[in-house]
This record gives sequence, structure tokens and C-alpha cells, in this order.
Amino acid sequence: MKTSVQMILGTTICAVFISSAVRPAAAEIPDQVQSIIKRSCAVSGCHQGKFSPKKLDLTPGVFPDNARGVASREVPELKLVDPTDPDKSYLLMKVAGQEGISGKRMPIGRKALDPEEIQALRDWIKSLAEHQSDRPDPPEAARTAAGPLPGVGDEIVPASSASGAPSSGEKGGFEKPPFWGATLVNMPTTALTDKGDFLFRISHRYIPSIKSGYDSFYGLDGPSFIFLSIGYGLSSKMALTIGRSRMDQEVELGLDWLLFEQGGNSGVPFSAVLHTGGGLLTQGRTGHDLFDSHNFRLNVQLSLSRQISERLSLLLVPSLCSNANSWASDRKGVLALGLGGRFMLFGDVSLIGEWIPVLSGYKSEDTGWGLGIEKKAGGHVFQFFVLNSVGLTPGQYLPGGDLPLEKQWFRLGFNIYRSF
Repeated sequence: MKTSVQMILGTTICAVFISSAVRPAAAEIPDQVQSIIKRSCAVSGCHQGKFSPKKLDLTPGVFPDNARGVASREVPELKLVDPTDPDKSYLLMKVAGQEGISGKRMPIGRKALDPEEIQALRDWIKSLAEHQSDRPDPPEAARTAAGPLPGVGDEIVPASSASGAPSSGEKGGFEKPPFWGATLVNMPTTALTDKGDFLFRISHRYIPSIKSGYDSFYGLDGPSFIFLSIGYGLSSKMALTIGRSRMDQEVELGLDWLLFEQGGNSGVPFSAVLHTGGGLLTQGRTGHDLFDSHNFRLNVQLSLSRQISERLSLLLVPSLCSNANSWASDRKGVLALGLGGRFMLFGDVSLIGEWIPVLSGYKSEDTGWGLGIEKKAGGHVFQFFVLNSVGLTPGQYLPGGDLPLEKQWFRLGFNIYRSF
């Protein structure tokens, strides 16, 4: 067991090191231009991250190499950043609100750039042409064998086709990810916090059933369990999360690792994220110290998602958790298989649902399930649903719920995510 853990850690460290070592350096951006982009464009909910609007990520280290000479998706005959003709750069036209753009002037919902800032962007784009002309020409053999190279010469391979549609190699060709939230209802999805970003979560599970009636305002006036967590993107493929549930006062530490994504260069028809974590139940119990073995539980979950279309995504989550009934003398784990999906109704409003049957081990009164509505708004994801479980960590929700579906009993709950 110890050797396996060492091998996994060693492989992870090597993969992170190699991926960072081979990453090409982005073109340098003057401080003033970086400040403009960071303040007005590369903010949470806008052009930040791999699922930015129009697939345009303006975060440092990615931009401008992903935009220089690349056709705009809104007006494909114009390039996003055109050093040979700065005034025809669609990015510049968009922030200046010039004629010929599609849609509204950018940034939406923020202060428009003043003339001095627009001029700074123009001067920088113009300087890119001078920087490009200073580069040595590649050897003739390289040009013949590999064709024109990005940033060397006038030919740039665009990230989209001439029609503005995504190419077949781009994340499966979809404009939006299979899931917006880090969870569907309770089950973890393949959504991962972007590198350098934080993800804050607040979740509520109201304890009374809706059938408790008006006296408890259908459960909303009753007591509830709450879960708070904060996550951080360690890299483009790894994120760390720590949170606390009021139920059993459980503190949970988790690590998410993106194994591969649907489409792209791999050609794999689905995405996979490995979730590993451990919980410590800190609620005092007679006869047990804080760090007693009865208070620890470990969990492993593998989220497998398949995006069928822009609207429909499916999720499969085999899950294993130890010490699911920590209060019992004969402690048991639980092996469950979560099934779920998202269907986008309109805009960024979706119908979400999950069902988590227990395959073996400890099981509660009824199989866990949830059904609700999800709304993406900028850097926020709002989820409101009905469900039969009050659990918030894997060890709490995997065994199932306490409200029988055959009696039409269920309770209310919600999740709120905010990335920044």
C-alpha cells in the first residue's frame, strides 16, 4: 500500500513538472495592457478559463498567443489580434464599440475603456508586428515539413473554422462544458477549478420534509445542515478543497485530478476526474478522542462524464467510502454507483438530476436521489433542488436518504458556487 501511494505521488509530481516545462512561453504584455485586460476582461464569469465566451481566454500565459492571427468567432473575416493592421483587430474594435462588430461593446456590465486605454491596446498590437519581424525565419526544411508556424509569417492556424464554428479538436466542439457546478446535486462532476482560481461553496439541506406543511413553511423554517468549502486550482488538472459540514461537524479535505477530457487531442469520448479525500468527525462523543479511528473516513470517487450535445450531458460516478456508519461498533464502508445528467432548457438554465444506488456495504432507509434546477450567472452557479438526503460529504450522502420516495417525501436544498 505504501509503495502504491509513493508511486502515485511520484507520477503526479513528474506529470505536473513535465507539463509546466514544455508549456510554450506566451508573448510579453506591457504592464499597462495587462492591467486593462485583468481589470476589464479576464475576470470570473467573462473571458477567463477554458470555457470562456466564444472560447476566448484572456488570462496571462494563454493570451495573446491564442488570439494573434486567429479568426474571430463573431466576425470570422476579422482576426482577434491583427498586428499587420491593428485597427482591424476585432478585440480592439470590440472594446472601442466600432462599427462592424457583432453584439454589444465590451466589457459588458463594466466601465467602458477610455480613449487612452484603447490607444495603449492599439500601440501594443502594433508592436507585435515589429516583434514578429525580428524573429528569424525557420529553416526551409522545417517550413516544408511542418508548414507555416504560429507567430512566424502571415499564416496562422485558427482555433475555429471560417464559419466561426469550433473545430473538431476543441473540447469535443462544444461551446459550454458538460457541467457548470462542481457537484450535480451531491455527486462530484468533471468541472474543475481553473488554475490560480478560488471556488467558494455554500450548501444547505433543510431537515424537515416538504410534507411537514405550512407550520415549518414546507421545511424552510426548520433546522438545516450547512456545508462551507473553499477550493483552489493548483494547476490546469488539479485542485485542492477543504470544507466543513455542520452534520457531525465533519472537516473534509479533498484533491481533484483531471485524468483526461472529452475530445481534444486525446480523442477520448468522455472526461474523467479522480476525487480523493478524507474526513474527520470533530463532534465530541463519549469514549472517543478527537483523533480516534472512529472519527476518520476516506473516500475515492471517479467522475466520468459524456457530453452528448450542447444541451445534454451524462454522469457516472463509482464511489467508495470507508466508515460510513461511524457511530456503530461494527463500522462499514459503502460502495455506490452514482448516475446523473444535465439538460439545458434555455440560456444557462438547466434541469439536473441524480440517483445513487448502493451496491454493497452500509445503506440508509432509501436510495439517494435529487432533482432540481441550475442557473449559471457570471462567476456564480446556483442550484435549487428537492432530495431525500441531508448528507453533504461522501460519507453522509452515499448511503442514501431517510425519506422514502414511494411516500412522496422529500426535502429542499440548494448549492451556491462562486469562483474568483
